Amino acid sequence: MFNNFKPESTPGVYRVAKLIILSIFARTWTNINICMEDNKQLDIELNSDVAKGSYCNLSIITHSPNEFVLDFLKILPGFPKAVVTERIIMTPENAKRLASALADNIGKYEEHFGSISLHNPEIAIPIKQSQNKS
Repeated sequence: MFNNFKPESTPGVYRVAKLIILSIFARTWTNINICMEDNKQLDIELNSDVAKGSYCNLSIITHSPNEFVLDFLKILPGFPKAVVTERIIMTPENAKRLASALADNIGKYEEHFGSISLHNPEIAIPIKQSQNKS
């Protein structure tokens, strides 16, 4: 079927196909450059599995003198157990940077979209920890 396909004979189709292929490639593997001090750049690699992200509707934060542990959980209606989908461990300094960046982004979000209202902000969720026996 494609043996006689010549891109130059159908430039519009060829351009669309090229854009689709580039789009798929971009979603599969992305490199992000961040400018750092002294004009150095940090290359950040984002592979397709991580780029998909994880849904979270509950987070639990604990800390010790040396680190903060952020657990991101997913609770589904009708299921009695919440599942930790991601666990991030960071230094107190980086946790404070994250809190500052999050506060800044929430402020920008609310400027653009309006205030975020918290429904039942005082709700306490009883938590029973269980270890996965793998």
